[in-house]
Amino acid sequence: MADRRCPLYDRGRNVANKTEAEIEQLILERLLSGSLPNGTGHRIFGGKGDGIRCVCCDELITARQIQYDVEPNDTQSLAMHLNCYNAWANTVVWIQRALAEAKPTAIGADGSNKRVFLIAYSYELMVKRAAILRASGYGVTSVVGNEAAKVVLAASSREYDLFIISPAAPEQVRLQMAHWLSREYPRIRILALNPGDNEKLDVLKYNANDNLPDVWLPMVAMAASDRVLPAEAYG
Repeated sequence: MADRRCPLYDRGRNVANKTEAEIEQLILERLLSGSLPNGTGHRIFGGKGDGIRCVCCDELITARQIQYDVEPNDTQSLAMHLNCYNAWANTVVWIQRALAEAKPTAIGADGSNKRVFLIAYSYELMVKRAAILRASGYGVTSVVGNEAAKVVLAASSREYDLFIISPAAPEQVRLQMAHWLSREYPRIRILALNPGDNEKLDVLKYNANDNLPDVWLPMVAMAASDRVLPAEAYG
């Protein structure tokens, strides 16, 4: 299937260097890092582009394009293409909805926070995912790498409700972690976050697409729950 270029650019003028998916990923990363505002209650002004760079896609906003200026406070003004603004606003809503849906299930039957052990392979992404999980009400222990996970777990007396294996590592590395956790902690569920729907760890019952929090947070809520899930009921 041909790669579809973002329609916010002038048709017939090859000025787009990023696909829609790439722009959406940039917006998500900047929302999670705090460089884009994560709320929609801001002053917004629209008009013709004045040649400055869009804070979402890093491309210039030409005079033939619509520019939205988003003002999260009295001292800051963020210029966005019209379609970049729409993508930003939609992503903010997705994240807020996912957090709201996940929060009630982050509390166990005894009233305590569910505890998640996160194995990451990138420090930056570990911090981002852990922040989303904590904002959803989970207690989180996070490490980078398989060996660090084994050391921390061996020294810890905590009980965990769920293990999460992040992407950003070769499949064999993630499989090694999955096999080790299954052997050492057979009663604790394991969720693999994967870079795409077709790249799951088949040895695990629980897999989720890592692209957006509204995709994987509900899966975290289900896997960390006390309920018997379909994957267990039907083997």
